Amino acid sequence: MLWIFALGMSSFQIYTALFGTFPSISQRAIHLAFAMVLAWLLFGPKTSDGRLHWTSWILIAVTVLDGAYLATNGLDLLARMSYFDPLSILQMTVGISLVAMLVECSRRTVGKAFTIILLVLLLYAYFGSYFSGNLYHSGFTVMWITDHLVFTTNGIFGMPSGVSATYIFMFLLFGAFIERTGAGQFLMDLAVSMAGRYRGGPAKVAVVGSGLFGMISGSAVANVVTTGAMTIPLMKRLGFKPTFAAGVEAVASSGGQFTPPLMGATAFLVAEFAGLSYLYVAAAAAIPAALYFMAVIWQVHFRALKDGLEGMPERDMRPVRDIMRTGWFYVVSIVVLLGMLLVGYTPMRSGLVATTVLVAIGSIVKLLRRDDWREILMMIADGLRNAAIVAVQVAIILNAAGIVIGLVQMTGLGLRFSSIILDLGGQNLGMILFLIMITSILLGMGLPTVGAYIIQVSLTVPVLTQLDIAPLASHMFVFYFATLSAITPPVAVAAYAAAAIAGAGPMATGMIALRLAIAGFIVPFMFVIDPALLLQGDWHHVLIAVVTGSIGVYLLAAAVEGWMLIRSNIPESCLLFVAAILLLLPGLVSDLTASVAVIIVYVSQTYRRGRGVSLD
Repeated sequence: MLWIFALGMSSFQIYTALFGTFPSISQRAIHLAFAMVLAWLLFGPKTSDGRLHWTSWILIAVTVLDGAYLATNGLDLLARMSYFDPLSILQMTVGISLVAMLVECSRRTVGKAFTIILLVLLLYAYFGSYFSGNLYHSGFTVMWITDHLVFTTNGIFGMPSGVSATYIFMFLLFGAFIERTGAGQFLMDLAVSMAGRYRGGPAKVAVVGSGLFGMISGSAVANVVTTGAMTIPLMKRLGFKPTFAAGVEAVASSGGQFTPPLMGATAFLVAEFAGLSYLYVAAAAAIPAALYFMAVIWQVHFRALKDGLEGMPERDMRPVRDIMRTGWFYVVSIVVLLGMLLVGYTPMRSGLVATTVLVAIGSIVKLLRRDDWREILMMIADGLRNAAIVAVQVAIILNAAGIVIGLVQMTGLGLRFSSIILDLGGQNLGMILFLIMITSILLGMGLPTVGAYIIQVSLTVPVLTQLDIAPLASHMFVFYFATLSAITPPVAVAAYAAAAIAGAGPMATGMIALRLAIAGFIVPFMFVIDPALLLQGDWHHVLIAVVTGSIGVYLLAAAVEGWMLIRSNIPESCLLFVAAILLLLPGLVSDLTASVAVIIVYVSQTYRRGRGVSLD
């Protein structure tokens, strides 16, 4: 059953990518039905011997019937007068059962936190008249709520569902074949070969490799489990403490979520919500992501200096030339993907063609190795199956997020939340940004990146819009903090997953991850204040922002790790931290002030090093 529905889902997505999508509700309903059936098969009630419980079979049957009704009546549902034409008993049955099952699927695939948010919003939509103050609204009937959520494109089958049913699946398919064809191993070997020999090499490999994988996978936790199994033991073997090794892996895997061009597939959502092209969003995200990873790599480097750690032995690494000679052809598929996007093809078509090229390359490699043709068929079948299984959680949360967006819009909660934040912030931009950061982290804890981001789109982005902040800067600000919630204690799910692999303390790992990711908590404030970091403005303004930002994150890493030329004392670390913040801010005065602070630290450490003074 799992194989049948997984292959069926992938085949449906490939068919619509080739020949065009069905009407919006039909396309999205079929996509959701496949995902929900797979969710029941994977996570539904089981008997003691592992078989599906009879309730699971009922849930699967109802899911198929609901999906079939919505798919076959998609055009009629789009043509009806929503809210004015009353729903029939059959439509009410379909609508209520679909909402109830989607909430339960969310609980089983995403977790309790998101499910509680869904239930609270559903109750709030119905009982709104019982609230007072900013939270009051007149309340809506069950029929109105059902109509809005299921039989329009303002709820479950809204824009996030459309993105899931088209663009995102193609990139998940591409990611599945990256792993299955051997391209993923090639990328990791290349990272080891390029960075492994340098001081703290394995940790730098983890930063680069996990960032690349996180960009494709779309899940920080899944990426930690996948790449961390290799990188964390390497770091520990070199001499890094388990908590630090786990923290590096968690931070790099989370950072992959906002690393272009794929950005864990969330780039498509940012583009749709902000009303911008995908390529523009991907290009604008490049500088902040680079600053984030530069800060992590510099912290790794300074930590290796403090602990006296060297790189990996040459005997443990293959030369870059040998790796490229045996795997350069895998790069072709990535070049095809980026090339088609740059030329102007849709992300869905680009992803499909790039996946086809990758499958062809993988098949040729197996033929040249004289593998049996059945191995090739199994590679293709495994890739299709794995893509569908990975898509389950993404599809469930994006469709369930439609409930959040639909109810927030219907009840006016977004505007009410905006007024609350503005009242608390007192019209002070810094305080309002800080409140939104805290809100984004709290509401994103325990959620996958896409779900955490979509909740913020409904609640906090309108606040930034009212302050005349550029749409892209607003969306990127909440996107960063929704992503970083995965490594922020007390619910740092990515850090805890890495800690389990490293055999380290979960909370201690979370605190290390928080420190390593410090640039990620500062840079978003900077690109709201100075959009040049998002490639907005004159080229010389952008260039200055890049140069000062790069020096700023270097100093930030030096301040946090307590090392520049030698081990820093507390006053020197404080001066370096202030200088880093000043360099990340726009303006000549702040840059000159930062320069003075850096000169003071440089002279102090040069003097102490010359006299042989050490803080060890």
